Amino acid sequence: MKYSIKIEEELARIINIEADSEDEAIALIEEMYNNEKIILDSSDFAGHVMFTKLEQIIDNQLII
Repeated sequence: MKYSIKIEEELARIINIEADSEDEAIALIEEMYNNEKIILDSSDFAGHVMFTKLEQIIDNQLII
């Protein structure tokens, strides 16, 4: 049998910011992120998950 294993890594960082509301805080952080003022890297590693998917070939057809 052939197995496909998907690995997902999660990067996370908590940013403290002064704002008048939660919506404004999110907008400010999103703008900083989009303008590459915040760049997550390997030091922000928060974990990983692995998923498996079984692939079988039955009558010359790939079954996922």
